[in-house]
Amino acid sequence: MSAAGQHHFCLLWIHDDSFSEETVVFNSDRVALNEDSLCKLAALKNTVSTHDFSISTPALSATRPENTPGKTSLRHGSRKSAKHVSDMERHADSSRSLIFVARDMTPEQKRKQPRLQISVHTNAAAKFGFRNNMQAIVLPVNTGYYSNIPDHD
Repeated sequence: MSAAGQHHFCLLWIHDDSFSEETVVFNSDRVALNEDSLCKLAALKNTVSTHDFSISTPALSATRPENTPGKTSLRHGSRKSAKHVSDMERHADSSRSLIFVARDMTPEQKRKQPRLQISVHTNAAAKFGFRNNMQAIVLPVNTGYYSNIPDHD
């Protein structure tokens, strides 16, 4: 579902153990991520609004996979769009970012919270400065960078 280079804007929710013990969970009906993929969640800098990244920008196109109303992903496909993608990464607040393995919500969680896009456990939210309803961006992590790091087992 998620391809390299895709970025997802979302509103963060904060959860506790009664909802999930996972650090981060996402709703695959709302955010196009691959289960078990490595992702970076970052708050948007205070000076940025989602209006700055309007989906109507010519170089970006909103895609909605068939039969998945409400699911939006942004992808780039040209040199011109690469500038917009790097602009998005530049607006991510690196001091409030978290690398995580994507875990989809359970069907029961989706029934209880169908509008939830992505949720962070209260412990991680406190540590990384995330707040409920904070605007954030999910970025793919380039795993090729980490493949050259020696194993210390």
